[in-house]
Amino acid sequence: MRDRYECRRPSGKLGFRCKACRGDFSITSGTLFASHKMPLRNYLAAIAIFVNEVKGKSALALSRDLDVQYKTAFVLSHKLRETMASEMKGTQLGGQGETVEIDGGYFGGYIKPANHKENRRDRRLAKNQNGKRRVVVVVRERDSRTMPAVFKSEVEALG
Repeated sequence: MRDRYECRRPSGKLGFRCKACRGDFSITSGTLFASHKMPLRNYLAAIAIFVNEVKGKSALALSRDLDVQYKTAFVLSHKLRETMASEMKGTQLGGQGETVEIDGGYFGGYIKPANHKENRRDRRLAKNQNGKRRVVVVVRERDSRTMPAVFKSEVEALG
């Protein structure tokens, strides 16, 4: 690649400039880390920490591990989740001779019952629900990939 050359920014950061269009870019241009100020080493550490956790990593724990503010860790963790989700879009599981298993469950939307029996409502009725309940469906190839999805209802999950 001879059509670019190094061009330091006034802040001292390393950048590059295209010889053809004279446009500036950095090593993070076009990635989820573009327009961020953290060093690349922190991003790579965040990816390693985030991916190696079994049940996910909270933004608070990530902020402590990277020694950054909570808001920075929150945005970074959501960018990592968004990138992982975009990679799964359009993926199809199953095929000739493959066994695919599907399971799901309802999560959220819990309404705490009143203390007195006479004040309680039947939470099974639609008028007494808060609309936050979601269906989480997981499709898994046997001994292979897994794909989760979140829907508002079972009917939406089937469609």
